[in-house]
Amino acid sequence: MKNIVLLICLLFIFHNIHAQICGSPGKDGATGFRNRVINTYFSPATDMVLPQGSKQIMLNGVDLSGGLFFDNFGTTPISPGDLLMVIQMQDATINFSDDARYGSNNPLSGPDGRGGTGFTDLGSSGKYEYVLAINSVTRNGGLLIFKGLGAGDGTVNQYISAAPTLFRGSRSFQVIRVPQYANLTLDLDRESVNMPRFNGKVGGVLAFNVAGTLNLNGHKIDASVSGFFGGDKARGFERADGYYNRNDVYAQFSTRDLAERHAGKADGVAGSPAFGFPLGTRGIGAAANAGGAGYLNLAGGGGGGNGGAGGVGGNGAATGDPRDVFPNGGRPGSPVYTVNADLDRLIPGGGGGGADVNGYDIFNITAAGGAAVMINADRITGTGAIISNGASILAPWANPGDYNVILSGSGGGAGGTIFVNELRGDLPANVSIEARGGNGHNIALKNSVMLTNGPGGGGGGGQVFNSLSPSRASTNVTKGSAGMVYETGDKKSAADGQDGNTQSFRNSDLPRHLRYNVCFPELYTKVALSNLTALNYPGSQLNYTIRTRNLGPATAVDVQLEMKLPPGFSFVSAKASYTGDSSGPETLVNLDPTARRLLVGNFNLFPGDEVVITLTAKIACNVIPGTYHASAQSLAPDPLRTAANPDRLVTPAVNAFPNTFFSYESYPDPVPGSNYNGDLAASSAEDVVVVMANITGNVIQAPQISVFCLKGDPGIIQGMEPSGGPVPFSYQWQQSSNGQDFTNIIGAITEHFDPPLLTESVYYRRKVVMGGCIDVPNFSNIVLMKVEQSLPVPGFLMPDACVNDGATYFKNTTVPDDDDALGILTYVWDFGDVYSGPGNPNTSTDKNGRHLFSRSGEYTITLTVSRAGICPQTITRGFRFNGLPTANFSIQGSTYCSGQELAFEDRATVDYGEITRIEWYFDDQKPTEVQVDLQPEKRNAGVRIFKHLYPAFHSPATRTVSVRMVVFSGTSCRDEKLMSFILQASPELTFDALPAICKNADPFQLTQAKEVRGTAGEGKYLGRGVNAQGEFSPELAGPGTYSIQYIFTAENGCVVEKSQQITVLPVPVADAGADISMLEGGSQQLALDSKVPAGGGNSGLRYKWTPATFLDRDDVRNPVCAPTLDQVYTLTVTDGESCASTDQVNVRLIKNPQIPNTFSPNGDGINDDWKIKYMESYPQATIVIFNRFGTKVFSGDAKSKPWDGKFKGKDLPIGTYFYVIDPHNGRKTLSGSITILR
Repeated sequence: MKNIVLLICLLFIFHNIHAQICGSPGKDGATGFRNRVINTYFSPATDMVLPQGSKQIMLNGVDLSGGLFFDNFGTTPISPGDLLMVIQMQDATINFSDDARYGSNNPLSGPDGRGGTGFTDLGSSGKYEYVLAINSVTRNGGLLIFKGLGAGDGTVNQYISAAPTLFRGSRSFQVIRVPQYANLTLDLDRESVNMPRFNGKVGGVLAFNVAGTLNLNGHKIDASVSGFFGGDKARGFERADGYYNRNDVYAQFSTRDLAERHAGKADGVAGSPAFGFPLGTRGIGAAANAGGAGYLNLAGGGGGGNGGAGGVGGNGAATGDPRDVFPNGGRPGSPVYTVNADLDRLIPGGGGGGADVNGYDIFNITAAGGAAVMINADRITGTGAIISNGASILAPWANPGDYNVILSGSGGGAGGTIFVNELRGDLPANVSIEARGGNGHNIALKNSVMLTNGPGGGGGGGQVFNSLSPSRASTNVTKGSAGMVYETGDKKSAADGQDGNTQSFRNSDLPRHLRYNVCFPELYTKVALSNLTALNYPGSQLNYTIRTRNLGPATAVDVQLEMKLPPGFSFVSAKASYTGDSSGPETLVNLDPTARRLLVGNFNLFPGDEVVITLTAKIACNVIPGTYHASAQSLAPDPLRTAANPDRLVTPAVNAFPNTFFSYESYPDPVPGSNYNGDLAASSAEDVVVVMANITGNVIQAPQISVFCLKGDPGIIQGMEPSGGPVPFSYQWQQSSNGQDFTNIIGAITEHFDPPLLTESVYYRRKVVMGGCIDVPNFSNIVLMKVEQSLPVPGFLMPDACVNDGATYFKNTTVPDDDDALGILTYVWDFGDVYSGPGNPNTSTDKNGRHLFSRSGEYTITLTVSRAGICPQTITRGFRFNGLPTANFSIQGSTYCSGQELAFEDRATVDYGEITRIEWYFDDQKPTEVQVDLQPEKRNAGVRIFKHLYPAFHSPATRTVSVRMVVFSGTSCRDEKLMSFILQASPELTFDALPAICKNADPFQLTQAKEVRGTAGEGKYLGRGVNAQGEFSPELAGPGTYSIQYIFTAENGCVVEKSQQITVLPVPVADAGADISMLEGGSQQLALDSKVPAGGGNSGLRYKWTPATFLDRDDVRNPVCAPTLDQVYTLTVTDGESCASTDQVNVRLIKNPQIPNTFSPNGDGINDDWKIKYMESYPQATIVIFNRFGTKVFSGDAKSKPWDGKFKGKDLPIGTYFYVIDPHNGRKTLSGSITILR
């Protein structure tokens, strides 16, 4: 039986060596369309050539914009094991002549033999193949690595993506993720999926595989109107030479008329128009299967082609319906084959050409062709339809006679291509397969003169490649009808399309790389111990090596491995490595949330590849000696599962675990491959032999230094490696403060141990366990790291000693002193005396030091204290042994006054060392009053001053005082000095308070201070604002409060002083403003600017103007002045402190000029000149005089000589003249008449 199964598997593998790449059957489960796009569409990241044998490509991200129709281009990213379709959408070449040879280079091409359509070479258009994804690519795009069936596991075909040029249209290919269903029962029509239309780069293809049964279940799969786009009406670009659709980079049969707006031709295998939907590229010619655009005035578009040719578009209104000239309707799209249809091409239907609408913004919808549909299934059943029709829009709402609506005359879209490949036709089915051409668009009358569009040509029928028997499937690839004029039924020469192509085939008719076969992975699992010779102890760990290899033709995805460990064995960790292109996690965890079984994964295993798992397990401490077995099985998603069991997993039937599925759900065949059963007698590679442990040699060794004073950092405690147990051993170091109660040291689990810095004694030992089996511990010997704490702190007092003091005594102050009482402490003194001898040793072991120094000098005293002979502590201090002192001092100054501090200078000396104490007796009559200095300055520090205040007295005139100084350099070394001096009586002063005064007050003599005891002498005042004569000037001092000192010098030389404060008050600033001039009869407010200076406390200012003449008030800030004469005003401003200031302003009155109206320039010396009184008040004025004819006879200004009645030196005649005087000071111009009398 096993040989038969093996033979079947080998034949199955051989059969599929060159068949369509298997992919991962059932990878997408059994859930169908469910309102989503089932494919995901990717375009190449750049224009490129993908050569034959390619194995990787950089992809753009999924188009998220949705395009014009808000299409969804897929939501599922690419993952390892995905089946991908690579398809060349556009690659055909055409003749681009601007005549009837356009397209096929045959002027007689097309159903009507009038040329202008077809192609010269299809190129790779529609060529496709399947490849297998090796890595993941998100919807954002990235590098895709794949396997194909071409050379070196690369692509079979070459693919190209290129931008359009002047000589050909764009070329494009796309990569499509193809879902691989297990079984599929439709529960929604495809219309709910909103399949994306081809946008010039991606879309336009619907493809999926079913490993089991496709049940149409009364629904339909509809890919209509999702193929190549139709041409648009002419909306164009507005430019200086009019609206038109550009024709820069798409070879086409042109209208030659750039000034008109024309429709765009459709999209097809010869490339997308450079300015495709919604603008299109204009031109009558039909590029391959794309319908041409209407030409000139209101011509209809040609139908798209696929299995059959499209129909020509109807003629436009301007040319009528001539039969003897080339028609102006869009040319029809051609079929996509020449003689026989190609089974290895998958081409969407061509779009219908756009209609020329003569610039009208009217209803015009493009007509797309049907999509390309590819369905592979093992079985198909149920009633339903698979549809991919071209667009056919009749717009029935436009009624005949509705002249405000002109319907589009676009050509109909061609039917798409449907490819249905069923391997086993053994289930009942009733399938309707349609790829019909779309009808050309109708038109309606435009206006009463019967000017109409040409209707659209019909779309050609599509192609159906079908492996179902005629009894189980019907096909319909009928042509689309031409449109017509609603009112008349006239087609305007628009033609129907042609029927498409239907072809039956068998799977074997296909090229080998496109043949579909249901193939599954075959997983073989083996288990072995990584080290068969190692001894295994309770508590130890061991490693299993598990290999699962895929020897089947299909990729296994989401594979899991279930392992049964022996009783008492537990999972610790696992790592995986992979061969070939397989992938999965490196570090494995138990996927079973209940941990009731050991389950790891998930793995993706490509054909011929394997996953190698190294699994670490632990043997429990209670496992008894013996031989133990392990088993393992692989689990993978059932490639033939149904929607009722979407998560069903299967395992190979050989050695399957109980309660697992080892046959396919929808096909009763056993799952090929094999699992591993460690309980079989022939299975011994994984056998584990467990033996008991007997640990010996657990010894630790202390470092060289193990005793420390106060603190210490020991070296590493070395641990010897034990024997007789699992290697490596598990260690745990422990510590204790008393050598009996040990606790674990956290983290100290290595063979050796490095103690931290210690401040107290610690005992250490090492515990060895077998793999953590704490119930059988083994303890090492104990080592002690001793730390002496509370060490004595040595100290001693140093006396002040000199050469006359005899032996010097040093008091020991070491702590703690109680250790000494217990006899624990020992002492060693070193006095640093190089002059010592046998009778006077330099060292001592007494507690307190005692030594006789023979010479003065500097010595170093050292005391070393030890506890029990260890941890010696030492202190060293410098000691000065002084010589004999000499007292000496002086008094600063020559006159000594009572009531004042006297300064005594310390001038004592010592023949070596320093003075240690000074006693001052400043009045020898008072021997109990002494000032003691216990810290005299060093003798080389300079003169030190001691001050003393003798109380003031005023009589008698003098007193005699004696001062005594006593100095010490040790206990017995002393000296003293006595000095007498005369102390003078001091004068006594009083200084009365000084009143506040205004800043602008006159200087005054200070007299408030005086001497009250009648002491002869001289006094003087000092301070801000005070001169040598004792006068105080408030102006000089300025506002503020100041100290005034009175210094009195007595004839006996004693000087005393006393001070008082004086406050100078600020004064307000009076500013009456600038002098002003006022016109006679006018009035003006005087512009006072008066303020209190900053910092002043003045408030409540008062104002006074003098005299009050011509003022409305004289006690306000800004009185109003109305003078009749010139006047000088004085302003006085007084503040609340009665401080005042003044300022003056001069008001000058400008009199009105007195203009005489006659004068007699007769030379009699009386009234010979025209003199204007007060004219000098108008220095800028100008004077102009005119005669009665308007002639200027005189001009001048205020300073000019008065007019003498002459003009150019001659007397003017008697009569009336007219003057104009402009004051140029803001006053109005004066004018009037003057009469000359003789």
